[in-house]
Amino acid sequence: MKFVIILILAINTIFSGANNNSNTATIDEVHTHEAPHGGVLIELGDHFGLMELLHDPNKGSLQAWFLDGCAENYVRLVKQKIKLVIHGRFLNKSVKQTVSFELLPKANPLTGETNRSTSQYQLIHEQLKGVSRLKGMILNVKYKSHDFKNLTFDTKLVD
Repeated sequence: MKFVIILILAINTIFSGANNNSNTATIDEVHTHEAPHGGVLIELGDHFGLMELLHDPNKGSLQAWFLDGCAENYVRLVKQKIKLVIHGRFLNKSVKQTVSFELLPKANPLTGETNRSTSQYQLIHEQLKGVSRLKGMILNVKYKSHDFKNLTFDTKLVD
């Protein structure tokens, strides 16, 4: 009789383990978004918003776009200069310290965005030419009335 009870408990344990609820999240699930322009995405808060950075070493430019938390819609920011620093060893003329730059608002006549209200910012500088990777920090950006500070970035794309 004890053998039958143990066997029933064992079978019950096996079948109940195989019948997991589908609404239970597993640790292996990864939530990702694609950068619309092929750059790198920087999170602004917990799924609150995203900033895409795209470096073009041929032009010496760094473009930034502000997106919603799913990277599907552009989010306009009120005119601001976005200060950033880049590690000097990643610049055209390598230096030991970080170097300060500013991303400036970029108007887009196709979308009706102006320098006062835009989702796109840019920096063009000789120091950004000819280098394959930029590594640094966005010092401060105001996104939907929230301040985000010291956001690290690395434009090296992971394959």
